[in-house]
Amino acid sequence: MKWITGAILLAAVMLPARTHADQQIALVGDLSRSELFALWKQTEAPGGPAEALPAPFRFPDDARDGSVFGIDVSHHNTDNCGCKIDWQQLKARKVAFVYAKASQGAQYFDPRFGDYWRGLGDARIKRGAYHFLSSDDSPEAQAENFLKIIENAGASYNTDLPPVLDIEWDYRRKNGKLIPGPDGKAPFDFWSVVAPAEIERRIAVWMDLVEKKTGRVPVIYTNASWWRQTLKDEGRIEGFKRFPLWIADYSVRGRGTEQPRTPASRPWSVWQFSETGGVGNVGIPGAKPVSADVNILLGADPALLRSLGR
Repeated sequence: MKWITGAILLAAVMLPARTHADQQIALVGDLSRSELFALWKQTEAPGGPAEALPAPFRFPDDARDGSVFGIDVSHHNTDNCGCKIDWQQLKARKVAFVYAKASQGAQYFDPRFGDYWRGLGDARIKRGAYHFLSSDDSPEAQAENFLKIIENAGASYNTDLPPVLDIEWDYRRKNGKLIPGPDGKAPFDFWSVVAPAEIERRIAVWMDLVEKKTGRVPVIYTNASWWRQTLKDEGRIEGFKRFPLWIADYSVRGRGTEQPRTPASRPWSVWQFSETGGVGNVGIPGAKPVSADVNILLGADPALLRSLGR
């Protein structure tokens, strides 16, 4: 009965499926990663040893020598600070790379992506783009949407960072409020009514299409909690073992041991360990300091290091 209720809810609010990204629409009302993980922390709050990687994390003071740190951004970052980011200042604060949200679903694009992309290029900061996979559009249409947006922005398949697929909770808002699940309380993850095998198929299709078009091996961004809850079997991650893993884990235990939780203990290449990274007043005008998700690059991943020119 819960599945049926969820399926009816999905049908009631889902966007019409499209085979082509003919009309692209600016994202409004999508959840930021910090909002998604704030909801996650309500149900999981693992403890652990003292933190080796602090959260909040502050650039440049906490960006230790010998490690490569970067951030990821979307329109939420500048919406929240009411400013325009000065990327040259950001580079001076030891931010080595930046991933920017380009698209979501089959027709939505991040309204700040073009400005971010140009600013990063002008500042000569290594840049990459990511796509948020929606549960209600075909992977073909979503790949087309992503590729169109990054190509229009002038992405280089040779020198920019490899593309990323963001696969996690698909929570949504209606009239400014989170859509609840069948219990009327917890937010509804629209992936919860899609069979795990079908989710796997959609991930594989998107990755294959983007790899063929760009000539780059895409990266999968996810987290162990969502993978366990939604795909049920953590071992399913082994079907994507040739793709680098960008893992999100904000737990105190992970930061203390510098060993983030990954599905089936899968090796990781990039770790997003904080959603409260401060880069200081790099806004124009800077009404508020800019805050961003913080990531560390695993030094043992030679392909990503080469992408960063290291």
